[in-house]
Amino acid sequence: GVGGEEVVDEFWLVSQCQKYVSVHPSSIFSGGELSMTVENLLESNQSYTHTKGALMDLLGADDTTLKFIETVLDHRVEVVHARLAIMEADVDAEIKEQQQMQGNTEFIISSRKEKELSRNRQKALRKLRTNLEKIIQMEKDSGRSKKGKQSIQQLDLERMKRFHEAQLMAGPDMTLRAAVDRNESGRLNSSPIPANAIQKDKETHKEIRVPAPERAESKDLGERIPITVLDDFAQAAFPPYITHLNRMQSKVFDSAYNTNENLLVAAPTGAGKTNVALLT
Repeated sequence: GVGGEEVVDEFWLVSQCQKYVSVHPSSIFSGGELSMTVENLLESNQSYTHTKGALMDLLGADDTTLKFIETVLDHRVEVVHARLAIMEADVDAEIKEQQQMQGNTEFIISSRKEKELSRNRQKALRKLRTNLEKIIQMEKDSGRSKKGKQSIQQLDLERMKRFHEAQLMAGPDMTLRAAVDRNESGRLNSSPIPANAIQKDKETHKEIRVPAPERAESKDLGERIPITVLDDFAQAAFPPYITHLNRMQSKVFDSAYNTNENLLVAAPTGAGKTNVALLT
């Protein structure tokens, strides 16, 4: 069984399934395969009785199997919420990336397949959230609901408290998904808070503000290329407020615009790689 204070995250179910398979060597599942199968059953909006029956049909009804089934059902809400949180973080990261791209150019190039995948992810997210709301209500109606697990909002707050340190220490460029992954899998190492940090204790968390470091003087990377150098049809691809290419774009301008050679550009998100593609 699992103690009431144990953290239940998306890795918890995998761990439980691996333990189960280790004492059932004749199982047709590996720990990972069993975890995916059980998770799918837990995420459905079926009742406790129906889900327990489906798990018994899948695994049998010996003593250790029944104990395993009761354990995962006891933590059904937390397991499904952990999955929901990861999906929400993935969708949020995708939206932020699109916003960054939109801020750098008037054009966002997406294939039909990419658009369809994005729609499917958001559809699956809405479906899982609806299912979790139904599962929570069923747990309430059956008297199985735990204190503090009676709404998605309460679960969200609990999770954000638990991973607040991970998000702070991961840095502003780290996605929520990455911060959560690093913390949940135990790979996040503590690091000292800078001496000039400003700390404030809030009701739900500790706020830590680290002043930005002084910017180092940038090296001379050469002149920036004015947009007027481009042909008229190419200038139309850039909004009026962009009068010059940035440093990176100017550096590769000749190869991108004046040759038909292949070009590999490695630069951070937001550096303007999409505009380089337009130049080609």
